[in-house]
Parts: sequence; structure tokens; C-alpha cells
Amino acid sequence: MRILAVSLLLGVLAVTGAQAADDELVTAANAILCLSPTSLDQASQPEIAQNQNRLRGLHCMRTASGIPLTVIERPHASIWKVSFRPEGISGGVTLWGRVTSFTTPDGEPLIHSTRAAR
Repeated sequence: MRILAVSLLLGVLAVTGAQAADDELVTAANAILCLSPTSLDQASQPEIAQNQNRLRGLHCMRTASGIPLTVIERPHASIWKVSFRPEGISGGVTLWGRVTSFTTPDGEPLIHSTRAAR
């Protein structure tokens, strides 16, 4: 009976660990992240996306690639809520971004990854 309980516990831990790893991503180059998901459409327009001052006015920002983040929620297939964790900000900042703003830690776009579906 103990062997069955230990096996079950190890199985649950393995699945939980795999899910946590799937939620650990990084920003893609020139990722647009916003405090509100409703700002993403306007912030993604080319004339706004290239202007950091206009992005700030929408409570958004354009980031460099490779900044770690954790997916908090996937309420829509293309827009995710994340905990953005730049160096020096403990605990991170909750922001919203399009799935195209994120990559796997090795730089693989999510469109080519199985992580986007989860």
C-alpha cells in the first residue's frame, strides 16, 4: 500500500513540475506588454509600437528579448496574463501580452512549440 501511495505522489509531482516548466517563458524581441489586455490592440499598431512614449501613455511597454516571465492565465488563445520578472524587481509585475511576445527559454517561438496549447 505504501508503494502505491509513493508511486502516486511521484506521478503527481512529475506532472506538476512539467506544468510549471511550461509556464516559464521569456520575452521575444520587441515584445509589447500592457497593464490591461484592452490596450494591446492599440499598442500593437506599428506607429505606436515603435514609440515608447506613446506606449507609456497606454500603460504599455516594449521590451528586450530574454526577460523571464511566468504565465499566470491563458484566458484567450492569443492574449496571456503573465508575471514579468525583470532583474531587480522581486516578485515580478503582472502584465498582459500577445502569445507572439513570448518564446521558450531557448528562443523557440511558441507557434512552433507545444507549450502554446497548454
